[in-house]
Order: sequence, then structure tokens, then C-alpha cells
Amino acid sequence: MTNAVGIDYAFSPHPAPSAVRAYGASFACRYVSSNPANDLNGKNLLKAELALLVTAGISVVLVAEEGANRMLAGRSAGIADAQHAEAVVMALGMTGVPVYFACDFDASPASQAAIDGYLDGAASVIGRDRTGIYGGYYPVKRALDNGSATWAWQTYAWSGGQWDHRAQLRQVQNGIAVGGASCDRDEAQAADFGQWPRPLARPVVPVVPRICTVDLPPLAPGANGNVVRAVQALAGPKRGHQAVIDGDYGPETAALVKGVQDAAGLPQTGTVDTDTWKALLLG
Repeated sequence: MTNAVGIDYAFSPHPAPSAVRAYGASFACRYVSSNPANDLNGKNLLKAELALLVTAGISVVLVAEEGANRMLAGRSAGIADAQHAEAVVMALGMTGVPVYFACDFDASPASQAAIDGYLDGAASVIGRDRTGIYGGYYPVKRALDNGSATWAWQTYAWSGGQWDHRAQLRQVQNGIAVGGASCDRDEAQAADFGQWPRPLARPVVPVVPRICTVDLPPLAPGANGNVVRAVQALAGPKRGHQAVIDGDYGPETAALVKGVQDAAGLPQTGTVDTDTWKALLLG
């Protein structure tokens, strides 16, 4: 298997989706947290960024981090953090996506009971099948051995050159520059590494208020790909039913687009131009 390359980043400035693709990355790992400041400083994933990444064909992985050693607070902390993470997941329209919870310190064996308790608390909220851990080799290995996590994103930090083959993701390098932004490099070790859109699910792009449409391309019947899937996901609910989201701009998609144009008072061309993008995203 050729390992998919990804990046993770936190604070602004963020790399543009075009720069992410130019680097050769096909996914981005992004944060959720309950700290309101992180909505302003770029750390938290917001709807507009998610829509731009998915529309550009970049998958998104979620990591919840409320503090480097937050897991030491045990089960009650895991419950609280998972409840907030799940509220964000629902608000972003990413229902069912796995969440990696951060263990961002060199955890000793003595800390594992608290870490497992934290993960047990998180699993009681979102389910064990969606509960993951980010951390070094030893807490990742112990969590997988103990069955407290199903997903694992292992960082090379605190790992001593050791890799757990069960981890679906690896963070292999820190401090790389992508589009002028400071990022880390990641590599997927499995086809399904907890990314959104889910590999076996139809992708859904959330409706985003005040999103910039400058970089969204015009589309006409005969087009295909992820941008067409975004149009189908947005247009279907506006016309009162779930469209087939297959990435092919055929007669059904053209009819949906014309319906959106008609409702917005636009010429019914069946082609998605700038005004139609605005109607899809803002209407």
C-alpha cells in the first residue's frame, strides 16, 4: 500500500487547500476543543475551513485536545471532552466520524489507568468504535493492548524509533512549511484512518454562511469529482430530497441546480456559476 501523506496544523495562518495539494498531502488533521479562544486563533476546525478542504478533495481527521496531559483527569474528563467533541461533530455535519483524543506528553505506565479511564469515559459518549488516541509509542500500545482505543495516531515523539503497526496514522516529522504555514507531516497506515468523508459513506459538505466563493470553480454537466459531490450534497436538501452523491454531473444534478437557480431568481442554466454557488452556500 502506498501510504497517503497528510499534514496537521493548529494556529493561524493555515495553509491554503491549494498549497496542501501542492505539497502532496491528501488529508489534514485538525483540532476541536472547548476553549473559545481557539475559535479565533485558528486552532479549532470551523465550518468554512472544513467546506474548503473537502471541496478541494482533502480529507479531514479530528483530534480533540483540551490540554497536553488532560487524560490524567480520568473518566469524568473523558466524558466531558467527548460530549463537547460530539457536539462539534454534529454541528460540522461529520456524524459518525472517529475522534482522536490527545495524550500529548511522555506518559509513564503509572499514568495508564487514568488514560484508560479517560478513554472509557469518551467511549461511553461516542462509542468505542469511534474512540481514538494520539500519543507516543507506549501509551498508544497500552491503549490498544487494553482495548480502550480503537483508533491510534502515533507520533514519533517519545517513541524511541518504535512504531506500533496497529496505529492507523503516524506523525513522522514536525516543523515543515506548507504554503507559509508551520505544519507537521503525517502518514496513513491504512485505507481507513478515521478520515472525513468516511470511506464507505457519501460525503456531505455542510452549508456555510459567509463563505468565500472566489476559489470555487464553475461547473457544467459532464463534470465529475469531489466538487460535483459538494454540489449534489448541497442542492439535494434544498430541493427537498437526498440526491445521489456520486460525483457525476448528469441530468439529475442539472435538474437540481436548475431548481436552486429558480428558487433564487437566477437564470435556469443548469450550470453552477458564482451566483449559483452563493445560492447553494448562503441560501
